[in-house]
Formats: sequence, C-alpha cells, structure tokens
Amino acid sequence: MRKFFIYITFAILLTLVSCFGGSGNGDSLDSLSTEELTTKGWNFFTNQNFNEAERHFDALTRKEDGYLVGHYGLGWTFIRKHNYVNARNEFVKFTTTDSLGVYNQSDIVFINVRAGQMIAAHVLSEHQNAITYSNTIPATWVFSHDTRIDITDIRLFRAYSQCAVNSFAAALTTVRLIDPTFETDVATLEGRIRLFEKIEQLFVSRSWS
Repeated sequence: MRKFFIYITFAILLTLVSCFGGSGNGDSLDSLSTEELTTKGWNFFTNQNFNEAERHFDALTRKEDGYLVGHYGLGWTFIRKHNYVNARNEFVKFTTTDSLGVYNQSDIVFINVRAGQMIAAHVLSEHQNAITYSNTIPATWVFSHDTRIDITDIRLFRAYSQCAVNSFAAALTTVRLIDPTFETDVATLEGRIRLFEKIEQLFVSRSWS
C-alpha cells in the first residue's frame, strides 16, 4: 500500500509539472505569434528582466516575419547585459539580413539599431566605427524602450571615441553640444586632461548603464 501511495503521488506531481510547465525556463515560445513575442520581449526589457527578454527575442529570430526585430531586440538586450560582442553581432545580423530594405535609414527601428551599434563599437574600442555610426543618429533621438537613454549618451560615447583617435577639437565640439559653457584649450596637455575630466563627469551623471 505504501508503494502504491508513492507511485500515485509521483504521478500526480508529474501531471502538475506537465500542466504548469515546471519553472518556465524551458518552455517553448515557438507557439507564440510574432506580435506576442515582440510585445512580451520589450515588456521584459522595459522591466529590466533581460533574461526573459533574451528568450523572447531569440524566439523571434526563428519567425519568418519577425527575425529582424529579434536581432534588434537581442542586440539591445545584450547591451543591457554588458555582452557587447554579442550585441554587435546581433546588430550586424539585422543590417546584413534586411535584404529587402524593410527598414530604411529614417525608420526609428533602424536608428535604434545604429545607436546600439554605436555603443557596442565604442565599448569594444572600435572607435572609428563608433564615430561613423553616431553621425547617423538625429539630435532628437531618444530610445523608445528606455527613455533614460538618449542623444546625450550617444554624444558622450562619440566624444570619448573622438579623444581615443586624437580628434580632440572634434571631441570638444561634441561636449559643447551637451554643455555649451564648457571651454578648454585642447591644443595643450592640460586642456585635454580637462576635456577627459569633463567627459568622465558627464558619464557619471548618466544612470541607465
């Protein structure tokens, strides 16, 4: 009788696990529509649940009508997880697989991808690429899925990258877009040090990263 009770209890537990999907981490998302995956993915992203955001965007990359959004979402999710190599790779997949030109250069999704590419390139010390990407981002840009991230961040990363390639005058011009009152003589070592200090100070004031 005792063994019979154990078997019945075990069977009930297996049924419950099957019905409720266990912990949820291994659940297949392939049954969800592209719209559902997109909405849930960005909701998880906004709530800073980046592991779940990654799962949903990864599932999107297997959807014929959603793979571009999947790469876009994964790119930004990897940025927030500080995995910049993967972020760069996902953005490259977005730009190279959009063979039909679904998103043109004025589309907000394309601009968001370029902004993500810029940040990843900067962190990976691909400074010339970072500068090039930054020049395509409009002055009014705000990341729609996290409004704490905006053109000020892009300008800061650009200024730092400009310093990294010894374009100190250009970096000063970029910094003055953020703080028009800032002045220093970048022709001197002291002036360049002040410029670096200013960039560091402005970075500290940004809280999203």
